[in-house]
Amino acid sequence: MTKRWMTLIAFLAMAGAVHAQQPPTDTDLKTAYCITVEKLAIANLTSIGTGDPQPPPALVTNEMNAMNERIARMQRYLLPRMEYLDGNALLMASAQAKSDVSHMNNASTSQCTNACGMPQTMEQFMACTKACAPEIFPRLWSCNDTSFLPF
Repeated sequence: MTKRWMTLIAFLAMAGAVHAQQPPTDTDLKTAYCITVEKLAIANLTSIGTGDPQPPPALVTNEMNAMNERIARMQRYLLPRMEYLDGNALLMASAQAKSDVSHMNNASTSQCTNACGMPQTMEQFMACTKACAPEIFPRLWSCNDTSFLPF
């Protein structure tokens, strides 16, 4: 092979390495999971009040504002990284979030959480509902704390 071909092959190999998709970190996966969780939670809270002439309780409004702030922060972290990451792994994290939220909304879990009534604080709500799905609620609620992000 000529030196010219060797240089071209080396260049193509380097170019491919630059665009190779990296496996996402645990932080990337949790961010993808939590963005989906928060968006689905907002959709659920929004649909609850549909057709109700009364404004939502302050607790609901405050929590929705906090969710939107968390989504924005997580997107600022993940969106610039996405072109370099394996998208399939991020999609799987999002799919797990959808599955967890679906389980949270199933009939038996909903019946259990509805028995808690309207709490005064999120802490009261979390304490009451944790028993309804102890394997799922802590994972969902971990999205309330974005301190896992580097900035």
